[in-house]
Amino acid sequence: MRLYWSLFHSMWIALLSAFFVHAHAVTLSEVFLAAKTVDETYLGAIANFEANQESLPQALAPLLPSLSLTAQNMTNRLEKDDGVVKFPQQNYRSSGRTLALRQPIIRPSAWIQLKQSSAQVISAQYELIRAENDLAIRTVSAYLDALLADTQLKALGAQIEALQAQLIATTLSVKQGQATRTDIMDVQGRLDQSRADELQVISAKKYALDQLTFFSSYAKAPPLSISFDDEINGFHKIPLQEWLNRAMENNADILTSKFRVEIVKQEILKSYSGHLPTLDFIAQISSSNNENIQFPATVFSNRQVGLQMNLPLFSGGSVLSASRQALQQTNKEVRLFNATTNNIRLQVSKEHSNFIDGISRVRANSTALMAANEFLISVEKNNQAGYKTQVDVLNAKQRVLATEKELALSKFQSLLAFLKLNLLSGESAQQSLSMLEQYIQK
Repeated sequence: MRLYWSLFHSMWIALLSAFFVHAHAVTLSEVFLAAKTVDETYLGAIANFEANQESLPQALAPLLPSLSLTAQNMTNRLEKDDGVVKFPQQNYRSSGRTLALRQPIIRPSAWIQLKQSSAQVISAQYELIRAENDLAIRTVSAYLDALLADTQLKALGAQIEALQAQLIATTLSVKQGQATRTDIMDVQGRLDQSRADELQVISAKKYALDQLTFFSSYAKAPPLSISFDDEINGFHKIPLQEWLNRAMENNADILTSKFRVEIVKQEILKSYSGHLPTLDFIAQISSSNNENIQFPATVFSNRQVGLQMNLPLFSGGSVLSASRQALQQTNKEVRLFNATTNNIRLQVSKEHSNFIDGISRVRANSTALMAANEFLISVEKNNQAGYKTQVDVLNAKQRVLATEKELALSKFQSLLAFLKLNLLSGESAQQSLSMLEQYIQK
């Protein structure tokens, strides 16, 4: 029965490996570039950005000349009665044409709208950057999860192989009277647990690859190792305050909120402009036939050039109400800006701490792994000399495996914190990924 289970397990792992492994590994940059072309959330952000671009020409249009042509062609039935004499009914056709040119000269609300639209376009640009940063974090998280699963599978594979060999050796020792069935059960239990762990890690890797497929249409296995040398460790020497200063100046969330405040401030001015006069230059040419009921057969031709001023006097209080509303919207956006700034400060501090702590954990786990390997060598030598048992050897190997997992996890967590810290400080997603990719080796 054990033999059948071993064969079934080996076939299952081979099938899953064939499903996941491709001819070549996909780089992080390739995954991210692909994600930018297929991720629905990011594509929606692009559509929102492009839609906001149109607000600028729409705001500019009211300040440019407008040319209009109107025409009419009417059938008239004229009945005239002056109380003394009733004139015969007249049926005739009339027509008119007017070509008008209007050039705004003084339009306070239009100039304010233009400035407001410019701020809206810039705000939309930072919203797109924020969406790109979010996509980068989602992509890298899934990528590193798959990478971590690869590392764990490699260690678990070695452990299962060792346990299988140990099970054979222990079974032989029982037959020779040098071990007990309890020893066999202990090894078998460790082997079953390792196989269960392996299946769990395979499921985790499948989920990570499914995420990559969802984000970017890629389902290829990532590289199998990462580098974590002094170059990246050098970033921990940058003080927290410098990261905070960068974030306050360049963070996409803060800048988006900042321009939203500018937009609503312009809305206040635009509301107040409802009290201000407007001035337009007008030039028009008109001609008409049979439009005078006194003289139906008359032809008129008229040319006009001049200025037209409009001075609002009273609009039922709507202007004042809109101004008060815009003022409260400004208060709201100012508070949201302050909240966003405080939140970004907290996030920068958190990710900086995660990065610093991660580097410390990497160093500590590296030292612990060296000690675990030295201990394993010592236990194996003592086992050969008869001072240690095979159970002691297995315990030492599991200690090495657990330390390797912790080291890999600390590396991945540090790299993710490093990415988030760069994005929070205003570094572009592509540049941040290029920096991160230097530490992921094929």
